[in-house]
Amino acid sequence: MVRELEGPRLIYGPGVDKPLQAKRYLSYRALQQAEELSATKVLQVGSGLGDVLFYLAESLESKVVGLSTQNPWVGQATSVALQKNKQHQIRFFAADPRDFRSYRPFPGQDMVLFYDMLSVAGLEVLEALGGILRPGGRLLVSGLFRTRDEDSILMYPGIDEFLTLSDEKGFELLTNDEVSSGLRTTFADTLRAMYLAKTDPGSPKLQQILEARKVKERSLEYRILVFVRR
Repeated sequence: MVRELEGPRLIYGPGVDKPLQAKRYLSYRALQQAEELSATKVLQVGSGLGDVLFYLAESLESKVVGLSTQNPWVGQATSVALQKNKQHQIRFFAADPRDFRSYRPFPGQDMVLFYDMLSVAGLEVLEALGGILRPGGRLLVSGLFRTRDEDSILMYPGIDEFLTLSDEKGFELLTNDEVSSGLRTTFADTLRAMYLAKTDPGSPKLQQILEARKVKERSLEYRILVFVRR
């Protein structure tokens, strides 16, 4: 089963050539949208250890909330928030993204981040996200979309399917960027994948390496989409 990632996926987007920049690429995109929107309330579904939200909290006065499927990560991220004296600005909770009740305590969000969670939560979650995002608020989605139907990749949606459903659920598309070329694999990744396949087949790191291979084979593509709630 595909799992939530611990931290942001490395994306070598336009103008990015260093690993730290690649790690922060999704954070940069979130900050850009938050500043345009003057967002004061931001929620991330699948927050991992909180990298994106800590980045936003350093640059904005927004109240930010992270929902993670992993209880240990919630504990670690909360500890870091305390160390940074950010506990009044940033909060983390354990939640099942497929359970709509997880979202009820967080209405009126200016911005929702849904990074690399499509294959974890499923498309049904769009209805719940629309319920917590205020009209005019923005939804940022990043993730992998299948380019053809194969048994091994059916857990990933097709882009046309996703855009149609998004429109039905009240989201208007603002931008749709394909950044597949920004996902890189190295020879070291190949060796790491061979090791993890034997020692930790459920590892999110192995998941990322295998997905990057499928992107290179063009059976998957990686997109970053921005929507506004009507």
